[in-house]
Amino acid sequence: MKNLLHVFLLAVFMLFVVNAFAIQPSTNYKTKAQQIQVQTAPAFNITTPLHKADEGKSQTIALVLALVSLLALAGFPLHLYYLGYKKKATWRLILWIIGILSALFIVGAIILLVLWILALIDTIKILSGDLKPANGDYTETL
Repeated sequence: MKNLLHVFLLAVFMLFVVNAFAIQPSTNYKTKAQQIQVQTAPAFNITTPLHKADEGKSQTIALVLALVSLLALAGFPLHLYYLGYKKKATWRLILWIIGILSALFIVGAIILLVLWILALIDTIKILSGDLKPANGDYTETL
């Protein structure tokens, strides 16, 4: 039971970490530094922003997250949260938690097997470029 609690806490922690990287600021969002730069740009002839507000998604990072999900976490939907498919990822997370909690029974094992197969399919789709971010295309590809 203690190991089960550790797995659950790890899953919740990883969910928060992936959500932190998956949050995309709106295109109208400007930091103080960018506002100051816009005001001083004509005087110094600065044309590039200090940093990009929306970095985009990397196919390599999505593939690594999918492989970690596939090989180490029995189908935990890290890659889906990263790519922005929050509704699909949340449903898979709920199924994953049910599967982990009932893994001693045949039902939990079947749920985890199905999630593992779905993670395998997602990994192949990311590798081939068919599974793209929810908000568009990859900024970095393999």
